[in-house]
Amino acid sequence: RESYSGSRGLRKVFAVAHWPGLYRDEQGQLVDVRPVEGRPSYDQFMRRTEAELFDLLAAAYEGQLAELGDRARLSADEERYRQDLRRELKELQRKSSFLQLFTPKMQAPMETCSTCTADPP
Repeated sequence: RESYSGSRGLRKVFAVAHWPGLYRDEQGQLVDVRPVEGRPSYDQFMRRTEAELFDLLAAAYEGQLAELGDRARLSADEERYRQDLRRELKELQRKSSFLQLFTPKMQAPMETCSTCTADPP
């Protein structure tokens, strides 16, 4: 698909397939019109905790394994890749569970007692 705007100083761009909001111009330069908030970037990743990053990576590995699992036959390279993914996922899960040992737990809010007074005597 193409996008073109005439005389307002805009340039002709071509949509990047499967990437909403990303376009390439005639020189091959990437034009990103996605909202800055929430768009994948280095800054967005740096704001995430290590546990969140492990979860994202695990979801990506699981998605790739599911994609490979849907195929009837795999080439030797694809089979090696699947084995590597399984090994990496297992290692990631091990690291994630180790990290959870040192992650502070959220404290439940304290319940108030109906017979307690707000001000101590």
